[in-house]
Amino acid sequence: MCNFVISSTKLKAMPSRHAYLVIAHHEAEVLRCQLRLLDYPGNDIYLHIDAHAVDMRSAFAKWQPRHAGYQLVERPLHAGWGGYNMVRVEMMLLRLAHVHGPYARYHVLSGVDLPIKSQQAIHAFFAAHPHREYVSFWTTPEHNRDLRRKVRYYYLFNEHLKDKHSWKHRLTTPVRKISLVIQKALFLRRRGKRDWRKGSVWVSITEDFCAYLVSRMPQVLALYRYLLCADEIFLQTELWNSPFRERVVLSGSLEEESMRLIDWQRGYPYVWKYEDVDELRQSPCLFARKFSGNDTRLLEAVTQMATQ
Repeated sequence: MCNFVISSTKLKAMPSRHAYLVIAHHEAEVLRCQLRLLDYPGNDIYLHIDAHAVDMRSAFAKWQPRHAGYQLVERPLHAGWGGYNMVRVEMMLLRLAHVHGPYARYHVLSGVDLPIKSQQAIHAFFAAHPHREYVSFWTTPEHNRDLRRKVRYYYLFNEHLKDKHSWKHRLTTPVRKISLVIQKALFLRRRGKRDWRKGSVWVSITEDFCAYLVSRMPQVLALYRYLLCADEIFLQTELWNSPFRERVVLSGSLEEESMRLIDWQRGYPYVWKYEDVDELRQSPCLFARKFSGNDTRLLEAVTQMATQ
């Protein structure tokens, strides 16, 4: 378990406040825009910038909000694609925020997400739906097959899957592959029965469910250690197997389930463009991902949209 050291400013614990847990690793201009839009008297911001994003961390080392509470993780992890560290980062942020709570909502955002509604509208929406967990579930046959593959075996050294130019990747990849071959040849499977579920990392959860997750932190960190892409599995699985399952609304619409506008048809996911302003403005969602700092006109348009 990592040891986080925090720098902080003016955090206030009020039940009506919202906690924003931001996980960023690139696109400094988008993150700068996001932080400005989250800088609201009813918010506290908890920011984790990836350990490998050294220049970006330097750029935000002295950032200070005008209205929101704020904490920056000073000793972050490198959370690569498919790796276990994403679970560690998210759980640590949830625990850190929970210590300063209670909060009406805990929002997990990527550094390339933006709110597309005002903070007043976002707070009003969640005040009107205080007990629902806004967590999306991917339940298509393709996703279910992918889920079974990711939970069936033990994936070793999954933190280095995408570090293709590093010596750690070159050293650990053969070990991981040989391990999978042996597990398949001997018909070895992960022990223990669990109703596994899968979905988006980016969620908005209640104080009650956050407290439940934090109380299970040791079990969570142990259970999901050797899954592939565990960040897309752990929170959905924990929620589905918890007393809070009844708070989930499986509408079949990922946007409605999470209140996030994410286009998986035109990209992985699609990067919004200035030409999409009307679609963003007309969406009932509260947040959207993902954005690029190169499209300054779009960032300006979203800023106007989210401050009206």
